[in-house]
Amino acid sequence: MSESNTPIQLMSAQHMLRTLNRFSRQIIEDNTNEHPIVLVGIDERGGYLAGILANILDREISASIKWTRLDVKHQSGKFSRDVHIDDSFLIVIDDVIFSGKTMFTAFRTILERGTPGMIKLAALIDRGHRQYPLYAQYIGSYSPTKLGEHVECRFTKDGKPQKVELLHTD
Repeated sequence: MSESNTPIQLMSAQHMLRTLNRFSRQIIEDNTNEHPIVLVGIDERGGYLAGILANILDREISASIKWTRLDVKHQSGKFSRDVHIDDSFLIVIDDVIFSGKTMFTAFRTILERGTPGMIKLAALIDRGHRQYPLYAQYIGSYSPTKLGEHVECRFTKDGKPQKVELLHTD
C-alpha cells in the first residue's frame, strides 16, 4: 500500500465514546421543554450510535430513552422497532454527514410517521460538501474532505466503536 493510500485515523474508540458522552450532555441541556427523547440512527452504523447514546442518556436522566434504527439505504424506510415520535425531542444520528441527502431522506420518512416537537441532527464526522440545506447541531469533528476521500466509521460485530478512518479512494 502506498503512503497516500494509508488510512488516517480521525477518531479512536475512546474518542468516539467521549463524543457520544458530550452529545448526551448537549441533548439534555437542549431539551428545555422536557419532551420524551427519541433517537433515530440511520442505517447500521447510525443504529449502533443511537443504541450507545441511548444507554449513556439512560444513565444520565431518569426518563426511558427510546431509540430505533431507520433503514434508508435500501429505500425501505422501515424502523427497526416501533417508537412514538409525536411531540418528541427527536435526534437523527448518522456516523458521517456529507451531502445531506441521506439525512433528508430520513426526514421524509420520519415526518410520514408523525410530528416531533423538535428535530436535531447528530453525526460523528461532518465532511462538508452539503448539497441539501441541513445543519447538524451535534458534531464530533468537522473534517472537510476531498471528493476522492472516504470516511469510514468502524464498529465490532456486536456494535462497539473501534475507530474512524479517512481513506483515499483515488
